[in-house]
Amino acid sequence: MNAPSLPDIFTVLTDERATVGGIVQAALGVFPTVTILGRPVEGLLLLQNLVDQALTVHVTVHLPEQDLHGARLHLSTPRPRLTVVLPPAEVGLLHLPVTPQPDSPTSDGYRFGVEIDVLPPARYESLRPLYGGEKPSLLAISPFRAEVLRGIGFTARTDARGHLSVPFGVLTTSASPLQDAPEPRYEPLWTIRDFKQELARTKEIAGEALTYIRNLSPEQLFPVLLVHTRQAFGHAGMPLHLGEAMAITRVLVHVMTSYTEQQTRILAHMRWFQQLCWLMAHQPDATKTPDRLVQALYPNAVHDAALAGFRLVAARIQVNFGGGAEQHDYVQQLIAGLTGRLPLGLEHVYVPLVMAGTALLTTIQGSGENPWTSLELLEEARDGRIRLADTGFNEVFDLLNQLIAQAEADLYAQRLPPASSG
Repeated sequence: MNAPSLPDIFTVLTDERATVGGIVQAALGVFPTVTILGRPVEGLLLLQNLVDQALTVHVTVHLPEQDLHGARLHLSTPRPRLTVVLPPAEVGLLHLPVTPQPDSPTSDGYRFGVEIDVLPPARYESLRPLYGGEKPSLLAISPFRAEVLRGIGFTARTDARGHLSVPFGVLTTSASPLQDAPEPRYEPLWTIRDFKQELARTKEIAGEALTYIRNLSPEQLFPVLLVHTRQAFGHAGMPLHLGEAMAITRVLVHVMTSYTEQQTRILAHMRWFQQLCWLMAHQPDATKTPDRLVQALYPNAVHDAALAGFRLVAARIQVNFGGGAEQHDYVQQLIAGLTGRLPLGLEHVYVPLVMAGTALLTTIQGSGENPWTSLELLEEARDGRIRLADTGFNEVFDLLNQLIAQAEADLYAQRLPPASSG
């Protein structure tokens, strides 16, 4: 059963992220990018807690002693080492002032670096995927401020020592020291309270969302999901054969129509339904047509379809797909590949999506679909993949063959033999 998915604040502010210990993400920026002697710049360390426990984050500021040309640099910061307690699921910005002293040379070769260390709690649950997720509807800052932060150009690049590092420059002009030198400070950008507000609004609209999705039949959803499936996998660098796309579509239709008879706890924990509620609350235009809806929640539906697919296939044939944590990590990688954050492999097409779609052949079909033709298309796709895949993929094809044989037996049992036999 899926845990509620928290929004990914990094998606709003930066395209880069470094993950520390699998539990916190960071990116580093500097503002302004050019200063004068005696006037500080601020290192801006963006931190995103991925788990349900408070994290004690130790930050060490690293300042260079020489520029790229070997000239001696004199930089100061009030607290080169500090500790921040990042509350559960919180996202915040740590401001770290650094001042080039008047006896430093002007140069564009200054660099500001930070080292991050965090000790995992004894027990915790992940609340955000490692590879990115949905945008938030609420921030503790204004849209204008969010746009300003986006313009900072946060980076996850590291220096030779593995520390996050960003450049800045110092001009020839100098100024007298500030009377009140800036101190490090922490600024929350998104808190668990924001999530509770979003969740409350989602719960308010859940009944309306359930009525909406009940009015979309499998026959309406199948062609729309089929088109988006071929587009999404094609854009991710993994074009699909029609037989593969139809199998994947079957699992997507299953998760979007099989749990809507009543407002069950299972449905409430499905990512696609959570996203539907969010869309109806914040972007109602996205639900005006099935095409818009599927486009807006497609990755969420694939997430749920993959997890359901593991269960479906395991129930049909004797196969061990690992524990729940392994399956969740695999699905996160699948979604990251589908959204362009990681490479997408052939295994993400077949395991478990195509396999599960084969198991569902006799229960979910598109309007006017001939299931025997669909099996022929899938076998054609399989044969083409066999010619290109390495031998390590043979186990997957063996499992698929078992599912195809079961589907054929089910069709005969339902007295639906191939047209040629009757």
